[in-house]
Amino acid sequence: MRLAVLLCVIAVVTVVEGQTNIGKNCNVYPRRECGQQISTRAVCNSFPLCCFDPIHTPNCYRAQVAHSLASVLQAQILNTVRQVPRPLNLNPLLVGVQSPVISQDVRNSLQSYITNLGIPAALTSSPQCPVNVPICYRTKCGSTVDSETNPVSCMQDPKCCFDNDLLVYRQLFGPVYMQGAPTCYHGPTASKYLQLANSIRPWNPYYQGYIINSFRAVNINLNTVCQASSLINFAFLAQPICGWPGITKLEC
Repeated sequence: MRLAVLLCVIAVVTVVEGQTNIGKNCNVYPRRECGQQISTRAVCNSFPLCCFDPIHTPNCYRAQVAHSLASVLQAQILNTVRQVPRPLNLNPLLVGVQSPVISQDVRNSLQSYITNLGIPAALTSSPQCPVNVPICYRTKCGSTVDSETNPVSCMQDPKCCFDNDLLVYRQLFGPVYMQGAPTCYHGPTASKYLQLANSIRPWNPYYQGYIINSFRAVNINLNTVCQASSLINFAFLAQPICGWPGITKLEC
């Protein structure tokens, strides 16, 4: 009798698991954590690509799904993310270049570059961060409460970049995905960049890439500053390492 009851309980659990994990392949090993740090069945199943197992740990883990299904889910989530409006023209950028804080040689070069480039017909659907910061080296940016979920709020600060892909994956797999890495993170923060960016009104996040690419074309010379820094040879005065392994000259 007891054996029969036990078998019935196992059967019920199996049916329930089959229902909550329907449409996903949950027979995955090894298992990678999904959902939140502490996930109940309801919390775990609220994330589309998570499976729940009440017996084995991690209880909430990532499902295996077809690439086509994952792509559909990603597209559906992206459709709900607020899109940064594209600039209608580059007039605010051209006016900002005329700021007295910008030196004449840099002003002329930037103005020529911006005028010749114009607004590409194939402008990306969202601003791409012009500084390729590895995810493990990112630091949190943004001052509004929704900076981590709203790219429009995040990128109103010229220093901030937004990772749409990370936002999508967290909605699919839960906040434990790449835990600790911000979706709104510091991009370009150099003083020369900020001098120009802060002179542009109204600011549009797409201008971020224009300015950095302009710097790349102009090749602003910072050798004097760097040579002065290298003269400090005393260990207690030495500058700390900046950036990350493989950083480019422009990114540095």
